[in-house]
Amino acid sequence: MSNSLKSGTDSVGINDQNSSQIPINYPPSLYFNIDHMWLLVEPDFEHRTIKCKQQLKLTTRQETDKIQIDCAANETGQPAANNHKPIQIESVFLSDAASDGVRKKLSYSISENKLIIETAERLLEGSKVHLFINYTAKGSPPGQGFHFIK
Repeated sequence: MSNSLKSGTDSVGINDQNSSQIPINYPPSLYFNIDHMWLLVEPDFEHRTIKCKQQLKLTTRQETDKIQIDCAANETGQPAANNHKPIQIESVFLSDAASDGVRKKLSYSISENKLIIETAERLLEGSKVHLFINYTAKGSPPGQGFHFIK
């Protein structure tokens, strides 16, 4: 068996005499590091929902004015059963060391299961910020996230 690497690309493949080249895909490089994450989850068993407060401590790896993170918000264009969205973002805030703990409310959008947050000002490489995301979730089918058991 031989390994092959295409020069100048991120495409790596494995092939042998009995098969064609199998592509291996790598995730894109993040433009920030998640240094720490706090998550507060409050379940509502009667309504089968959870209310969440998430705080991410981030360090930027390059200049940016947007932060994009995965979010299973069912924004893929497919109709959800009973208008059901697994996650409903309520608010997003940003705080940095220079703001003395003051949180700035940020604009955001959801596209292709990504939460895209506009930081309102350009963050320089090496900036350390805290991102606060408040959301509710109604659960997912088994195997696709959290769900309540009857």
